Amino acid sequence: MDVTHVAATVRNHADLGRTREGWFLVDTRATDCLLPRRRLEWIGLEAKGERIYSFADGSEHRISVTTADVGFMVEVVGTVIVLEDG
Repeated sequence: MDVTHVAATVRNHADLGRTREGWFLVDTRATDCLLPRRRLEWIGLEAKGERIYSFADGSEHRISVTTADVGFMVEVVGTVIVLEDG
């Protein structure tokens, strides 16, 4: 099975001039986006709260989240962004 990447833009909705473009791995079953914390901080996004996520091994982890606008093709939508440390 192949993996699919798409070009997308993450935009700080409080400061539309601050964006981060890149190639993103597509997970068609995902409901939230996962991005490195350092790249989000670069465009002025910080954690707004935490959510508990269940992993495939059954463990649960409390992880920082924020919100941002994500542009893909002709659509821009607001979404939850999971802040990946590391």
